[in-house]
Amino acid sequence: MRSISLLIGGILILGSAAFVACGDDDDDDDDDDVTEEETTEEEATESESEVGEAGTPTADLVAVEGVDFAFNFDEGAISADTTGFSFTNAGEQLHELVVGRIPEDFDIDAALEDPDAPPPAEFEALGSTAAEAGEEGAPVEFGGPLGPGRYVMLCFAPDEETGEPHVSLGMTAEFTVE
Repeated sequence: MRSISLLIGGILILGSAAFVACGDDDDDDDDDDVTEEETTEEEATESESEVGEAGTPTADLVAVEGVDFAFNFDEGAISADTTGFSFTNAGEQLHELVVGRIPEDFDIDAALEDPDAPPPAEFEALGSTAAEAGEEGAPVEFGGPLGPGRYVMLCFAPDEETGEPHVSLGMTAEFTVE
């Protein structure tokens, strides 16, 4: 389990660093023909598509609730068009939501039972967020539609009483997108 924790943590850190490093830092003004009004209208449209009225997630973001020690969500609401998850911590402890794509033949339960088991080479970290008890985390957005495949949600936050990671207390959830 420790190897999976380290792998996922490393992938998320590298992914975040790559995302930041991929920003457009050149000073070319290729969009000189775009007026300020067009930019404002385009930004407003982007903003509206990400969040609906009163800040509620749109249909492409599926609500996930973290509790002590499980994830509650409507698996039927997740489709190949899902672009991310909103996350609310309804538990008494800090929880995180780590989302990744796993191979079809990977046995997550066996991997969690054996802390020395190597993580799957094909594991693809898609994003993560965390939230204190009673709080909302930042949305986990995938940068595009989820697509078909097998996925897992994990929480590696340590239990306040035992120090064990929440995944070892059952805070995992698998789902498949057709």
